[in-house]
Amino acid sequence: MIERAPRITTLNIGRLRGDLTDWYGLPPGHPYYGKIEETIIQCYHVALAGRSVLVDAAAYEFSLGGASMSLKGPHPPPLAEQLAAAGADPAAVTDLVITHPHFDHINGLTHKVDGRYLPAFPGARHYLGAADWTPADFEPLQQHTLGVLEQHGLLTRVPGTLPLGEGLEIVPAPGETPGHQLLHLSAAGVEAWFTGDLYHHPLEFDEPGRNVTWADPVSMQASKARLMEQAQASGARVYFAHIEGWWKVVGGLWVRGSES
Repeated sequence: MIERAPRITTLNIGRLRGDLTDWYGLPPGHPYYGKIEETIIQCYHVALAGRSVLVDAAAYEFSLGGASMSLKGPHPPPLAEQLAAAGADPAAVTDLVITHPHFDHINGLTHKVDGRYLPAFPGARHYLGAADWTPADFEPLQQHTLGVLEQHGLLTRVPGTLPLGEGLEIVPAPGETPGHQLLHLSAAGVEAWFTGDLYHHPLEFDEPGRNVTWADPVSMQASKARLMEQAQASGARVYFAHIEGWWKVVGGLWVRGSES
């Protein structure tokens, strides 16, 4: 029996306003100083035999957590519509890996029905890094997303590396948040990493010591180094939440891959 190769679909949720000077604490004279960019928001779907896996769940709704980053429309279709268009029934999603609980990665986890927030993917087991489960510090967005998932018994808190089967594995990569995590796929000759916010902008490729100001720099650099070593050794494709296309590591450098 021939093993069917996984199918990876990129889901473009829209773009947010990125103030690179603020994000990176850039000094005057830096090439990106004072630059505002429209930064993409991406989730990913992985279709395997018997498994339907979603990496993050975003909605273009910034009223909680990121109002200053919103841009005027038009925006791409909602996540559920994009999944359906890709042949992935939102109701049939089996696994949902939450890389970390920032607003643009979780605000599509639930939706409002008759005034109540309910899970948007009720058939999925949701995976959150255990170190990011801090309910005493949750803002309203985390309360009506992660809190609702917990109430419905759909949330698994992941303390470290977790094999999911079918060539899928959750791997810790702290830095952006203490519990930030990646999804690693290795099945039927396809190897890929889905890396959330380990990187935010290609300037981090050109300046390896550059990190966003809110990240823990020591753990972030260590997580980046581990990913680069593993990705280079295997030739894996690497996908990011806010950087378009897929990338690979060649000779210690990031290189954009070809879609051909």
